[in-house]
Amino acid sequence: MTKQFSGPRAKVRASLRHRKAFEDEMRAYVERNSAAFTLLDSPVRRERTLLLELEPLPEDIQVIVGEIIQQLRSALDLLACDLARFSGAQNLKRVYFPIAQTEEGFWDKRAQDKIRRLSPELQDMVRDLKPFGNSALNALNEFANIDKHQALLTAFVSAGDVIVEGRYSGDPRERIAFHVDRPLLLGRQNEIMRVPFSTPVDGMRMQMQLKVKFAVEPAVGKDVADVLGVIGRSVETTIKYFEDYCFRGVRHRVGY
Repeated sequence: MTKQFSGPRAKVRASLRHRKAFEDEMRAYVERNSAAFTLLDSPVRRERTLLLELEPLPEDIQVIVGEIIQQLRSALDLLACDLARFSGAQNLKRVYFPIAQTEEGFWDKRAQDKIRRLSPELQDMVRDLKPFGNSALNALNEFANIDKHQALLTAFVSAGDVIVEGRYSGDPRERIAFHVDRPLLLGRQNEIMRVPFSTPVDGMRMQMQLKVKFAVEPAVGKDVADVLGVIGRSVETTIKYFEDYCFRGVRHRVGY
């Protein structure tokens, strides 16, 4: 071993570059939709309805999310191979980092065979991580399988804080923030809020904060950026867990 798990670390760095690309694409998406607000007058009800119509979420954003997932999943498989090399193995065929949906699946012979070329101590350390069930590593594995074999990781857009500035009481600095945390229909008008009919249109200025949330298990309704952050930190913690043991002789408990 010439360097401490340089391959897995390189994969993590690649995932961070994709994270930046994700953020850039989201900023561009928000900018393109910054003028997507319209006001619908209703003289009968004496009110105006604020509507928001967003364009469909670009597939490029979903592709980038999949690339982040694949880089992080690959980091763990490269880690398993590095651990096999550390254990003295020459043949790395069928060496992978085992992750399963259930505890039973994790202890299945096919899953355990993936680490049979690791030393007994390192095998025990992998098992101690419990990479199954509701763990972040299991979510990573589920997403990787969907993205690789089934479809793009589907997501929906949810509005966060919608800030409306206007002359409601004669004060041009007045700001009213509406929290609209629900899925938005893309390509169709969504009602955000209603204002008095007397509200001057030319005195209104709107800002919005959009979030992208997963539409697939195991993270339906959860913010994509938050989930990717948790998964990324879990992968980095796992790499450090084995670095500390292999290069410093330190074995400690890992908490995700």
